[in-house]
Amino acid sequence: MISPLLLTDPVVFLVPGERVDRYGNTVQTFDVAREIPLRGWLQHRTTAEATDDGDAFVDRLVLVVPRLPATAVPVGLLRVRLADGTVWEVDGSPKAMRAAYRISHFELVLRGVTGG
Repeated sequence: MISPLLLTDPVVFLVPGERVDRYGNTVQTFDVAREIPLRGWLQHRTTAEATDDGDAFVDRLVLVVPRLPATAVPVGLLRVRLADGTVWEVDGSPKAMRAAYRISHFELVLRGVTGG
């Protein structure tokens, strides 16, 4: 298990809630999100991605957490709010990191969210 001393960053996982839209359909929305606080460790990672106009630099974060939030919603559909108030989407599936035949921690790649 990863040492709690390394988990210096408070984060909040946002689990989308459900509401009925104007057509009577049940939809998931972050307007009524459930919040799950955890402590983690953040590492900034900038990557260059090729576009038609040349390389674009994309900011991503790697979030290390000791466990994943218990939720029926797949982790890849969650969002994470950092201590500074910015909201990031989980980009892909979490990666379980093993040490001595057991899971030590999980790593999640986050990408910035603009708008709702």
